Order: sequence, then structure tokens, then C-alpha cells
Amino acid sequence: MIYPNGSEWRRWDLHIHTPFTKKNDQFPGADEDEKWEKYVAAINEYPHDIAGIGITDYFSVDGYFRFLEEQKAGNITKNIPLVIPNVELRIHPVAKDGQGLNLHVLFDPEVADQIQGRFLDKLKFSTPDRDYTANPNQLRELGRALRPNDHLNEAAALRAGIEGYLVSIDCVRDLFKQDKAL
Repeated sequence: MIYPNGSEWRRWDLHIHTPFTKKNDQFPGADEDEKWEKYVAAINEYPHDIAGIGITDYFSVDGYFRFLEEQKAGNITKNIPLVIPNVELRIHPVAKDGQGLNLHVLFDPEVADQIQGRFLDKLKFSTPDRDYTANPNQLRELGRALRPNDHLNEAAALRAGIEGYLVSIDCVRDLFKQDKAL
């Protein structure tokens, strides 16, 4: 019997960012390796049991897959029975501060490798000039279109595109209506 005591409180956190989160990476470390080493150490040193977490990023599941790689390599030794991909979006309407509302979309880990093609590549954000999907290349194109005089490098263009990308809740709802298995 998995749960002989019936209902019990378990620790979950469905909003955990990883190093190199697309919008606001504030993880300490001089480079990619050091950031991930410190992150993994913090996970492993956490003193409580963890039943499940959602690895979160803006318009991306890159951090989720890196987290799984760290687990598979044996670097994350903390037993976490369930790791869920969590895609964070900004949606209309905008709040008083001008930011879109947060929407978190949690996916079954069984479809994690399909999120880009079945979900992100089908989201649509329209400008007067064209439509953009949440594909990384189109997010960079949007970032450069929104800040044409800034000569943005790839990372800055991606960040600018994510900052400016607002999707309607109807678009998200329609995607799930069209792809019920997702």
C-alpha cells in the first residue's frame, strides 16, 4: 500500500525556476556550470521531503529538460517523485503596472517533449505587422521588432520578445480545445 495513513500533507511547489530562466535569471554563479552546481546543491540540501515540483520558465521547457538531465546524471540526489513541466505565460488583460497577467500551464510529463510543437509553436501574438508564435526564433524576431534601434544579441532579443509577448486566454483555450490529448 503506497499511502497506508490515507490523507497526509505533502510538500509541493509547482513554481520553481531554474538557472537561465528566460525572463529574470538571478541565480548566483559566474558561468553556466557554477549556476547549476549551486542550484543542484540547494535542491539536494533542502531538509524536507518533496512530493512534486513544477519546473517553470517563460514560454519554454528548457529548464525542465535540464533539471531531468541533472537527475539522470545523479547530480540531483534529492528524491522528488514527480517533476512537472510548467510553462509561464503572460496574457491579456494587462494589470495596472502594464504587465500581462500570469498564467501557468502545467503539462503531463508524458507530453513534455511535444510542448514546443503542439503548444508553444501554435500560440499566437498579433502585432499590426504580423503574427508571432512562441517559437524561440519568432520570439527573438519579435524582440528585435519591438526594439529596432537596440541591436540586440540573441539572448537580449529573446528576453525582449518574451517581455512583449501577450497571448489571449482565448488563444490558449482554443489550443486545448483543438488538442484535447495535450
